[in-house]
Amino acid sequence: MVVNQTFVQQVLGGRNAIGRRVRYQNPDDPSTPRAPGAKPGPWYEIVGVARDLGMVADEPANAPGIYFAGAPGMASPVRMVVHVRGDPRSFAARLRSAATAVDPALRLHDILPMNQVGATMWTEMAFLFRVLLVVSSMALLLSLAGIYSVMAFTVARRTREIGVRVALGSTPWRIVTTIFARPLRQVTLGLVAGAMLVVLLTQAVMGLSVKEVAVVIAYMVLMMAVCLVACVVPTRRALRVEPITALRTE
Repeated sequence: MVVNQTFVQQVLGGRNAIGRRVRYQNPDDPSTPRAPGAKPGPWYEIVGVARDLGMVADEPANAPGIYFAGAPGMASPVRMVVHVRGDPRSFAARLRSAATAVDPALRLHDILPMNQVGATMWTEMAFLFRVLLVVSSMALLLSLAGIYSVMAFTVARRTREIGVRVALGSTPWRIVTTIFARPLRQVTLGLVAGAMLVVLLTQAVMGLSVKEVAVVIAYMVLMMAVCLVACVVPTRRALRVEPITALRTE
């Protein structure tokens, strides 16, 4: 067998591995007895040491690893790693020729550099991320448009009230404060409730990072700004209307 450097450090204590004989129990190895009380598995001689290749996805990535010579029919398909110098794509033709020289029926498929292994999966994830980003952006835009429409309609319906206040001598600042109080209070309560819901849901799953908190706060500020604009436009238009005209408006 061939072992990796982590195996040498953790199992053999950093001693010279070449020539040593080891045996182990592995339920996936047909040559290893499984019955209780059975004799240990066969002895294997270490004939080489390889660098750590990150054999597992979990931490730690560099786990102790062992390699065996692949006999025909052991695995299908067989995946190989070849260390080359220069552009790996230029070595593909030579590798195919070497494989054909060994066995004319041997065919090599999907020759890729190591940094492109699994690229198809990442491409699919990137596509899904773009789709989710577009859908989320549309949802946010519709929500902002809905807030603007509702707030603008609510303030516009108070044109008669604004005319009465102007006729009674109320100052524009007091009118603006009175008109803005209810919409801003409603939007603020909605933002607080939404923020609490987001925090509870994310904390139950994985928690919020500093960047995600900043995004939530930025969206809350944006919603408040949209609410202010929705209130300012109809209020400014109503203040320009003559009190007599406003009083005639239903």
